[in-house]
Amino acid sequence: MKGFTDAEVEEMRRADAEIEREFETNPVVEDKLDLQLDDIASDNKAARHRARGIKYYAENKEARLAYSRAYYQLHKDAINARKNKWYQDHKDRARQQQKEYRLAHAEKEADRCNAYRHSHPEQRKANSKAYYNSHQEQCRAYSRAYYQAHKKGDKAKCQQDLAQQSLKQCTAPTSKSTALSD
Repeated sequence: MKGFTDAEVEEMRRADAEIEREFETNPVVEDKLDLQLDDIASDNKAARHRARGIKYYAENKEARLAYSRAYYQLHKDAINARKNKWYQDHKDRARQQQKEYRLAHAEKEADRCNAYRHSHPEQRKANSKAYYNSHQEQCRAYSRAYYQAHKKGDKAKCQQDLAQQSLKQCTAPTSKSTALSD
């Protein structure tokens, strides 16, 4: 192996001296370097901590699930009371958020409903028939009341009311979201 020549050694000394002067005259550079090194060290520490947690949960999955089930069984009433209280305290806010979302996205929802209507005509017909069969009395009562209220009205108003009613049906909450809106 061949060592460095005198010219190369001298060049390295000058570079080292220049780097030292840079750090002496500009402490911000050193501070930035310290911060970067701290970030790297904390990232490594966080990654190790995360990996240790993932390993622990994987190894103790059954024991944790058994503990959770037992805890839930012992505290079921308190947990349900806490959930119900939270729901009661926040249901107005949830309703307001749902209403704002529906108003803000009405056109998008209408487009989605129209696209579904045109792409699934057989399914819609079957759903409509099933709904009518299970709600015949309500449908008839609605029709009677609607036609009584609009028999003297103008045709444009009737069409507008029908369009609004169909939009409401398209954007009606599903059974999953009914719990929040009640």
